[in-house]
Amino acid sequence: MLLPEPDLIRIALLDPDMVRARPPAPNDWLFVREFDDLVVDQYVIAVVRQDEPPDDRRPGRFWVVTAYRSSDEPTMGKVEWQR
Repeated sequence: MLLPEPDLIRIALLDPDMVRARPPAPNDWLFVREFDDLVVDQYVIAVVRQDEPPDDRRPGRFWVVTAYRSSDEPTMGKVEWQR
């Protein structure tokens, strides 16, 4: 549960260890951050989606679909960026 720790989501989004494409949704990305000081579920994953652009002049809107903690590093999807 992340509600008592909203800063974990902010840090995962601003300073991720890795960003993965999330299959099968081509417009979804997993922002992954490992927190060594957490005893359990040390990975925080924020799922970010980009809506389709409304027109050719403006980009689509980005928004956080969900965020969760895990004891395992995500392995699904292609690594788009890694620290």
